[in-house]
Amino acid sequence: MIVYDEDRNIDIEFKYNTYESDNSLPNLFINELSTSQSRMRSFFKYSISAKVKNQLIKEGNTYNLKIRIDSISVDGNFDFRGFNFQKAVLPAQLYYSYNIYENNSKTLQERKIYLNIFYSEPYIIDSSFTDISDTKSFTITNEKLNYVYNKEQKDVFNKSIEYIKQYYNDGKSIEEINNNIVKLNPDNIDKIILESIDIKYISKKFNKIKLPIYQEQLSLQETDPAGIYKNYTTTKFRIDSLYKLYITRFKVLDSLYYAKGMQYKNDSNTIKSIEYFDKSIDFSPEYLPSLYELAYYEYNNEEYFNSESYLNRILLITSKYNDANVLALRNYNAMLQQGIELNRQERYTEGLRLLEHAKKFCTTNMHVMQCDSIQDISIEQAQAGIYKSYISIAGASMRRGRFDMTESYLESATKYQQKFSHAIKSNSEAERVYTLLITQYLRLSIEAANNYNNRQANNYINHADSLANAHSLDEALSFVEQTKIQIKDKDYNKSVATAENIKNIELIEKNQYSNVQIEEISPVQIAKNSYELYIRKGDEYDKHELYSKAYAQYKEAENIANDYDLKEDKDLDYKIHKNARFAIIENLNTASLHAWASRFKSADNILNNTLVEIKENKLEEDTFIIRKIKHLRIEILKKADSKQSIVFNNKMQKARKSIDFNDFINMKLYCDSAITIGENSYQIPLNIGYPRTLLLKYSKEIEYQILVESIKQQLDSNNYKTAIEDYNISITEYKSLNNSIDKFTLKDFAKYANNSIVFDYTITTAIDSNKTELAFDIWKLAIETGSIIDDKTAELCMLSLADIDHNNYPNSNSKALYNNRFGKTKAFKKYKKYYYKGLKK
Repeated sequence: MIVYDEDRNIDIEFKYNTYESDNSLPNLFINELSTSQSRMRSFFKYSISAKVKNQLIKEGNTYNLKIRIDSISVDGNFDFRGFNFQKAVLPAQLYYSYNIYENNSKTLQERKIYLNIFYSEPYIIDSSFTDISDTKSFTITNEKLNYVYNKEQKDVFNKSIEYIKQYYNDGKSIEEINNNIVKLNPDNIDKIILESIDIKYISKKFNKIKLPIYQEQLSLQETDPAGIYKNYTTTKFRIDSLYKLYITRFKVLDSLYYAKGMQYKNDSNTIKSIEYFDKSIDFSPEYLPSLYELAYYEYNNEEYFNSESYLNRILLITSKYNDANVLALRNYNAMLQQGIELNRQERYTEGLRLLEHAKKFCTTNMHVMQCDSIQDISIEQAQAGIYKSYISIAGASMRRGRFDMTESYLESATKYQQKFSHAIKSNSEAERVYTLLITQYLRLSIEAANNYNNRQANNYINHADSLANAHSLDEALSFVEQTKIQIKDKDYNKSVATAENIKNIELIEKNQYSNVQIEEISPVQIAKNSYELYIRKGDEYDKHELYSKAYAQYKEAENIANDYDLKEDKDLDYKIHKNARFAIIENLNTASLHAWASRFKSADNILNNTLVEIKENKLEEDTFIIRKIKHLRIEILKKADSKQSIVFNNKMQKARKSIDFNDFINMKLYCDSAITIGENSYQIPLNIGYPRTLLLKYSKEIEYQILVESIKQQLDSNNYKTAIEDYNISITEYKSLNNSIDKFTLKDFAKYANNSIVFDYTITTAIDSNKTELAFDIWKLAIETGSIIDDKTAELCMLSLADIDHNNYPNSNSKALYNNRFGKTKAFKKYKKYYYKGLKK
């Protein structure tokens, strides 16, 4: 007999339930779906339905219950940002419950059947029980579906939500990284060094992406709604490939530069080819092919010193580079021949320098070449020539009356002869000129004695005596002794004559004083006298080849003649022109000496003044002077540029050192200075692109450090408000510099300021950033420096510390937590109440 037979659909609907906490899983899920508008929560719901057939059959006193569940279905929208959350939000367990109701006694027996939510086949349960008395009747009541959620589900759900948000954030990061990758060009060898650094930064940034952590939980290999996982794997492959490519090319960058240099050389672009050969050896100082090309280039341009420098570097590395060995021998012979030619032209100093270089080059590298016997002979000839040059200049100086210069050059000649006695056998030529010089001093002493200047006469004769003794000049010593006797005799005769003259003068004055008439001299006569005096002085200077002084005297005479309409000496124009020309040549020679000594400003000034003189004297077309000026300008430019190149390289070396020490402000100063030098370089092309690239690459670091310096200045000036505003900019706009520079941290900021306002700001900022321990460190720093922070700041910090300590030690009592945190520090006692308040919460 069928007691009970019924088919029914039983379902459960999940929707936002205001009676449950927001922490329940359905509420959590619906909240996430409707984050934009909380009112939309009512539109989100999902349900589980079960089709159930119950049949209760009685046979005698036995009851048989048959339950058949044909299907269980799930309905609703489980999509969250492209991911299906059906499995995540459905209950962990589903069970079908019912009551067996005994009609007579009205008693209930509750039964439960646990079900698989995703069960697809019919689910059949048989249950039987016996009614012994046969007096009872039963029915099935209160049938329903029930569910159970567990804590693990909630954790998985929350983690999944977090991972999905991270998934889309990582997508933006990957897109940004791909944009940076697109900018790279491994085929541009000029940027290999910089871009190999860039790819390291890109790789480092890519490795911070957290996608590998959650890819399994989100099943990204099957579900990738935004294609981010695919983009990630593609980008990883690109970065790995590029990284390997840059590393490979970086290792052979010297050969790549060399190949580019050879390409330019084949295209006859010499400047660019040299640039790339230089880059090659800058990167790898021992790269032989580039060293050889540079040596060959300098050799072809007859710059044998430079060629020798490159060849020496090659030969120090190896003696098996046959082309370099051949070029080394050719360069040695060229230096030798040029040195011999310079000797022939009596340019002994240049010749000796070249010959000595050639000798050193040869003796250092005798394993690949043999020295020519003529080199030592030529060196001795050059040394003898330099000695003769000293003697010649000394003689010329003596003729001009420059006895001090004469002595200086004779002393140099004597020392030079002693140093190179193997080449200059005797000092007889210097001794001969010394003897002539001594006779000049003796002549001057006699003239001084004749003019009654006994002190000067004695000075001259004593100096002559000293020179003669110092250099053991017997003939000169005899001249000195004769002159002493002569002056002594003249002094006696002159004293007698002087006494007689005085008597005669007194007598004349006494007898004729009344007859003396004073004659008035006219200005024209005075001018004429001055004119004649300047002419005489000019003639005297001209005779001694003192052209500048002679020119000055003649010009004064010309000015007087023009002012007073005097009849000029018919030869005056010729004298002015002649002495002006020689004076100008002397000035140009002086400028050349200044340029040689790297006194470029002085050389420039002399040249500019001389150009005015040239124009005034109409010597613009004088061929010799034109050649002199051209040669001088080349010397100035060449020497200046050579010096500039050294200074430029020093600046860049200091800039690179500054980068190593993260000192980007000084790096900027050095780069700016190098760029200025490069822009003002006349002939040598300096690589100003390099400092400009560094400034561009590290622009953010430079801006940040300048901002930090500005913050420090504001703090020094007690402008705390402005300093705090600027510091806010430094931590918001320069986040990307986290790993590339030493940051001016909150603690650094507080320590430098040492001010209550800044301590309050830094503590509050640290807490807002969930860095409570940092806030506590800053507070301790404030206490150490005697600064008092605001009560509100103290309360905020105490509450945050209490929260951390409670979470770390949940079973500890308040007093133990306080003592563990603050120990016996008295400064915190007044804020203890805030800490306990935090623990109580």
